[in-house]
Amino acid sequence: MKKWLRPNFLAILCFGLFCFIAKSQDQSGNLYASESTSASTIPKGAVEIVEMRDGHSRTYQNPDGSFTRRQSYGILNFKDEKGQWTPVDETIVIRPEANQVELANVPFPISVDLANGRTNMVMAEGAALAFGDQAELRFEASDGSLVSQKAFVPTGNSSVSGEALTFQDVLPGIDRVQKLHYYLVETDYVLKQAPSVPAGAEYLVMRERIDLPSGWSIATAANTETPEELFLKNAAGEVKGTFWTPVVFDASETKEGATEIGRAHV
Repeated sequence: MKKWLRPNFLAILCFGLFCFIAKSQDQSGNLYASESTSASTIPKGAVEIVEMRDGHSRTYQNPDGSFTRRQSYGILNFKDEKGQWTPVDETIVIRPEANQVELANVPFPISVDLANGRTNMVMAEGAALAFGDQAELRFEASDGSLVSQKAFVPTGNSSVSGEALTFQDVLPGIDRVQKLHYYLVETDYVLKQAPSVPAGAEYLVMRERIDLPSGWSIATAANTETPEELFLKNAAGEVKGTFWTPVVFDASETKEGATEIGRAHV
């Protein structure tokens, strides 16, 4: 199934994000000398007890026999194909032979083709979301009718820095920047110069096609306070992800302070 969405300048795809607070004592009754939110504060010489892993914590036995638990609101471990708890690793791996980058040791594995930007995010076994290689810039009139449009052209000119992938000049003066995390893909369209606006145009729109797994769908939000937010549902109608509200903001602003939603006035 193919869907067209409008990630105008900034579109964030968010999947599987939830919060959890661990208790200070586990079911076996082991008492903890301390609890930590950072790996750097685990006592020197402490050894992880792999059998006590869960999604949001890792437990260590200290040299003095006490225990330290590292816990997180985010996911620290996920179950692999064998059903074993495996640490999340957000290190982006470059695969030169395939001309792609991967975020593999995460709950939702992500791969990005460096030649054309096509991004695959595995949501379940045999079900992947695909996007990034079919996008276009549109100018629309005040009534939403099309004035002009131009498809992005893959240049193969890409770079990787930390969590960010940059595809330079997908259109003249426009870069596409993607940030990969274990639970989301964040996409920015960065206008490095003012575009040439055709006569009659009122809005500038970035439009991108997203290919869904067979039987999956995109639904609007029931919450009227965020009507632009969309939800990804599997074939059983279960919500598996959220498309955050697209926003537009100037380089001197932040996305949190953005006042334009959905499309930009020109």
